[in-house]
Amino acid sequence: MDLQILQYNTHKSRHVLEPLLASEEASKVDIIAVQEPWHSPFSNTSLCPRACPFYLIYLDNSSRVSFYINKKFSTDSWTYKFYSGDLVVLELFLPSLHQSIKIFNCYSKSPESTLSIPPSSPIHLLADVLLLPSLAPNTVSTSTILMGDFNLHHPL
Repeated sequence: MDLQILQYNTHKSRHVLEPLLASEEASKVDIIAVQEPWHSPFSNTSLCPRACPFYLIYLDNSSRVSFYINKKFSTDSWTYKFYSGDLVVLELFLPSLHQSIKIFNCYSKSPESTLSIPPSSPIHLLADVLLLPSLAPNTVSTSTILMGDFNLHHPL
């Protein structure tokens, strides 16, 4: 399967997210993994207009990760789970191949120093969550894609 994924940190800006979702290039993408999505001040959601070619996977206005999955994928061909507001896993089922693909989307705020990871960071959850079995029925193998904004910058 040729899967096209776009990863984007929108820095909580509607002015970044709106043109991205409206672009012709984005409509050709299978999945958009967003870090720091825009939060609506009027409801507990992010941007997903009716004409948007994607389903929005979003927890609530405290979340710093979301997915947009192209509507060409039927809703029974994928599932997702939020392990925190900063870690979500999307799993695509490929029944004809007896495979699945797990896509991890993670956001970790900047640490106070380059020598530590904040205790609240979802990076600490990753070791356990990466080992969880597939939810897809009759799956022989599962591929894993890990992406995110980890804010782990080398001191140089």
